[in-house]
Amino acid sequence: MLCKHCGHDTLSPTTRSVVVDQPGHPVSARCTLGYCRDFEHDPEVCLVAAIQLQDGRVVRGHRHNDCIRTIVAWQKAGQDVGRTDRSVQGFLTSRGRFVNREEGADLMKAVRHVVPRTGRVFIQPTLYSEDLY
Repeated sequence: MLCKHCGHDTLSPTTRSVVVDQPGHPVSARCTLGYCRDFEHDPEVCLVAAIQLQDGRVVRGHRHNDCIRTIVAWQKAGQDVGRTDRSVQGFLTSRGRFVNREEGADLMKAVRHVVPRTGRVFIQPTLYSEDLY
């Protein structure tokens, strides 16, 4: 499948995760080369909250609670989501990677991210979605 913006044949899903939108619909195909940009010179940053399930699937949402609601809805619909106590809360980055809260914090510290609610540069060891927006 070709990207409708840049023509790259890079729209296959990643081997590490399946990203879904709320409430469980697949994300539309996108260019895995960085949304049709040469991102190698752009710093990697966290974009949205996400939870990685035990089987490797990643659920994204504005806040982690949005992801949890989706997982609960899947469970109520009879879908197997594995052991939720083994899921990992984290973030999806500008490069399409899932990172945990600590790696997310390192990424945001590296770019001197300013937390909108405080107006101060992020310096904490753990990142929360409230620190993003």
